[in-house]
Amino acid sequence: MKKNIFWKNKNVFISGVAGFVGSNLAKNLVECGARVIGLTQNKKTNSLLYYEKIDKKINLIFGNITDKELLTSIFLKYKVDICFHLAAQVEVGSATNYPYLTWETNVRGTYTLLEVIRENNCLLYTSPSPRDGLL
Repeated sequence: MKKNIFWKNKNVFISGVAGFVGSNLAKNLVECGARVIGLTQNKKTNSLLYYEKIDKKINLIFGNITDKELLTSIFLKYKVDICFHLAAQVEVGSATNYPYLTWETNVRGTYTLLEVIRENNCLLYTSPSPRDGLL
């Protein structure tokens, strides 16, 4: 894969970095020279993040996407340029059994992160389709 020089030395925050999309994104961004800061709620040992030792190449932070103080401290400490918001509770069984916790993560977490992004003048990358790849 041809490396995209746009990402070189960019500070990129990825919420949900231990998930399938987040770990693959982190891997590709590191290969392109980005400085990746990843947030995950817990250690998913079956994640690509650990299989390919990507966790050793990024700043990995354990915490909750609804924690505004934590997010603010991350954005200030690492001077985040670009944010990919991938944190979500997507498991149907958990959503059915724990609807409030799903709302907390998916709605409040997104709102909290958007507020921190706004306060720190950071670029949020969103895409309606995975085929719109930048890497």
